[in-house]
Amino acid sequence: MATVIIIDDAPLRRIMANMPGIEGKIAGALAFAIEAKWKAKQGSGNPGRAYKRHVASAPGGPPAIDTGAFRNSIHTEPDGGSSYIVADGVGYGV
Repeated sequence: MATVIIIDDAPLRRIMANMPGIEGKIAGALAFAIEAKWKAKQGSGNPGRAYKRHVASAPGGPPAIDTGAFRNSIHTEPDGGSSYIVADGVGYGV
């Protein structure tokens, strides 16, 4: 299931028209803020069912943490111009 975030950028476009080059700084700040929030959510929910070596996340909650590999793989990288990608680096991620 994909997460979609829609941002009304009309106010930003008005600001950017008066401040050339600011869009990259704004996009970067937003991307790094999203990364930080995403990392902070990992393991912050209520625990779910307990197994021998694993405690699952509660239904509808953020993922429980076993090794930290998923959370540690979340990163932000520039994608050219004023675009950034916030992604994870594990095969079982988003």
